[in-house]
This record gives sequence, structure tokens and C-alpha cells, in this order.
Amino acid sequence: MMPSAFFLLRLDWNVLKPITRVPHYQGMLWSALLRHAYNPWLKHGESFHQAGLVLEPADFGVPEYETGDRIALGLLVPVHEALRLAQVLTRLDQAPGTHGQFAPGRTIQLTRVTCRFSGDPWPSAASRPLEPADLQTLVEHYRDLHEMKLWFHAPLRLTKPPRCKSGGRYCDPAFFQQHPMAAAHLTRALGIQATVTLHGEACHGLWLDTTYGGEHQKKPSAVLPVS
Repeated sequence: MMPSAFFLLRLDWNVLKPITRVPHYQGMLWSALLRHAYNPWLKHGESFHQAGLVLEPADFGVPEYETGDRIALGLLVPVHEALRLAQVLTRLDQAPGTHGQFAPGRTIQLTRVTCRFSGDPWPSAASRPLEPADLQTLVEHYRDLHEMKLWFHAPLRLTKPPRCKSGGRYCDPAFFQQHPMAAAHLTRALGIQATVTLHGEACHGLWLDTTYGGEHQKKPSAVLPVS
């Protein structure tokens, strides 16, 4: 479910040393960075995903960075999570277990956090979250539509429903083309409360294998829906 109010942030980073072998889609690197940074701040039994952060990498297909380059990361954070995120960001360089291409204090350094809605530094008294009232015009527009498209600008790494794990753990093109519960499974994972029908052109996809993690290589796979 989308939070009732949230901040839209821009995080600017400075590259401290050359970074090579950057995967085409950077989301997995940023997710790993924030997961490790959040670990000391999580309560017992709490997972990073419960924080409700949504990552929006700005760069795609950049294989390497040189010293002095800039990298931008978009981030959506619920208002109730803002204080903890601010604490995490102030201690990024001391976060345990940060390795790989994007490692705060080693390969990159956070230089600025900006509220994308107000244009002010974040956190500050001038920065403000997006409230439901700010989105009302957009909501009314989409409410009158009979059809809309979801475009995934990064691979969709979604686990299959229980008892559907044969042939692999993650949803692949065949799952979206053949499984009768594919639409319901996708909308539930996205937190969409609506009846959705997947049309044929939305079910085509590319299956991607990629690696990340520098010397600690990991190889996730995901489907990239295209139309």
C-alpha cells in the first residue's frame, strides 16, 4: 500500500575512486547499500522491506565511473520513516558490511539530499512531503481511464506464489503468459487494490541474468516486461 504521505528525495553522490563492472540496472546495488546501512537500526524481527523505501536509480547502462563523477539516486520515503532514514544517512560511512561497487566512504560519498517537491535541503523545516491532496488531480485523471499501462524501467524480481515454484523461484515470461493467477499475484505484490487484466502485449518479456558485488559476486535473475 502507498503511504498516505511521503517525501520524494534526490540523493547526490560523489565518486571517490574508479568503479568498474557496474551492472546495466543499478537497483540491486543501491538496495544492497541501503539494506546493509539499515541493519543496525532495525528492531528485532523487523526487515528492511518494512521501511517502505522505494528506490529510483537515475542511471542505466553506465558500465563504469571515474573519480569525481556524480551519481544521483531518487528515493521515496514514507513520512513515518523519515527520521530513521535521516539517522541512517548521517552514519553511512560507518555502516557495517558495505562492500562492492557502491560502498559509502570507500567508492562513493553522499554529498547532498534534496526534497524534490520543495527543492529544499532534506531534512529541513522547508522540505515538505507529498500529501493525498497534492495527488488528487492525478488520481481523478486515472480514475476516469478504462485502461492504463505499467512500464517497468528495471527488472521485476518477483517470487512465484506458493506451490508454483517449479521451473524456478522467480516469475518469468511463461508465468505471466500462462498462469491464471498472474495478474492477481502482480497487483497484490504492487499493493494495487483493483481488478487487473494482463493483455497479451504486456506479457512478453526478457529474462536477464546479471551479477553484482565485486569480489562477492551474486547472480540474480529477473524478468523485464516489455511491450
